[in-house]
Amino acid sequence: AALTLFSVLWTQTPEWGRIPYDKDWFGVHLISVASAPNTLYIMLGDGSPFSYVIPFLPDSTRMVRLTGNMPLRPETELGREAVRMIATHPGPIRSLAISPLEDADREQLARFGLRLDESDCAIFHSRLDEFTTCRLLRETKSG
Repeated sequence: AALTLFSVLWTQTPEWGRIPYDKDWFGVHLISVASAPNTLYIMLGDGSPFSYVIPFLPDSTRMVRLTGNMPLRPETELGREAVRMIATHPGPIRSLAISPLEDADREQLARFGLRLDESDCAIFHSRLDEFTTCRLLRETKSG
């Protein structure tokens, strides 16, 4: 018993390069634009996982992931639902990404009737990632 107690008290667990556990493990620090209620976020980027940020956003926030390992297409049932959500959403629409947006992201936005307003972008952080959010504008169809 004494040897066990000595071993438990003497042993130090290795860090293994992990973030220490805490009451706020993710450390998401929202800024005012990311805290706006009734925002529809369009998740973009290379498919890296960052959905852990969703519970930190306001309850009225809605999310749609257009890109990633299973990109949406407007002609599919799920894609049509995304088009409907985008067209009828009454609040602000913003992008959300952790990687720089590429031409493929912009093309995907265009397929869903959206355009990135790069003059209205903001950055916020977590302990793991840097998030970029930009205002998205609905493209008006001329004709």
